Amino acid sequence: MIIKCRCNRKVIVIAEYDQMHDIYEMFNNLEIDVVETVQKIDWNSSKVMVISLLISFAVFTCIILVGNDLYEWFSLFAQFAFGVYFLGFKPISRSAGHRFIWFERITGSLMIIASLAVIVFKFFEMS
Repeated sequence: MIIKCRCNRKVIVIAEYDQMHDIYEMFNNLEIDVVETVQKIDWNSSKVMVISLLISFAVFTCIILVGNDLYEWFSLFAQFAFGVYFLGFKPISRSAGHRFIWFERITGSLMIIASLAVIVFKFFEMS
């Protein structure tokens, strides 16, 4: 169970406590907008962990077997995508606070610049 509390345009997310129902009732008695949600996938389940590991192993094995070049392009695309994700959605500062905004901006920018530099280098190397 996940509890999201909204008050003055700020959101507090509470998850994975033993007494979640007691916490929900306590917040419900206050004048705070409380939303109770349940995760669709139980990520703590061993079955889900094994299935996700097997799928990722199969995908990377197929990429490596198809060719090393495809693996290099895939890793560059993943690096570029993570850089855009860091710049666009700011996942660390959203969960850990605004003190990580500069870290995300620098890391995302470096990831994008490095992946584009390697792509340009590979393009000129091919021709």
